[in-house]
Amino acid sequence: MEEISYSGGRVPIRRRVPKRLALFGIFFLIILLLLGSVAYFATRGSSNDQVTESITLPEESEPEITEEEPTPEESPEPTEEEEPTPTPTRASTQTSSGTVSVQNGSGETGVAAAAAAVLRDGGFSIASTGNADNFDYTDVTIQVKNSKKSILSLLQDALSSDYTIGKTSTDLPESSGYDALVIIGK
Repeated sequence: MEEISYSGGRVPIRRRVPKRLALFGIFFLIILLLLGSVAYFATRGSSNDQVTESITLPEESEPEITEEEPTPEESPEPTEEEEPTPTPTRASTQTSSGTVSVQNGSGETGVAAAAAAVLRDGGFSIASTGNADNFDYTDVTIQVKNSKKSILSLLQDALSSDYTIGKTSTDLPESSGYDALVIIGK
């Protein structure tokens, strides 16, 4: 360290660090901190993945359900107290040989999904659900391909208990990606 002498004694000289060197040092420290934190979080995340992969939960076993066969004393025929099982309707016994697109023409949320569930229960295969071209439909509109006109009555049967059927037609273009279009109105 250099010193300056004067009549009262000696005073050490402080050298000033150039501004560029100070800025470079600060910049270097910031880069090191960023790289260190990236490395820390990168290794921390992968170790968590390893921990979650090594944890295995015991599987729940489902209770075993067994059907008991009737003993000779029991009759397989329904007694007077029991009601016989109702015979399924025509719509539920036949599976349609086509696909159905169900569209919401009322604007109410969930209308297409509810109608699709009714049709699935009726044995139909649902190609898609979504919104119609507008929300001004009243009642139910059914369009089928002319080549699939046999499913028109099945669709009407499946929907008539829950919905009012309006227009029906066999003018759905043969090029459509589904065999029937059902639009649920207000």
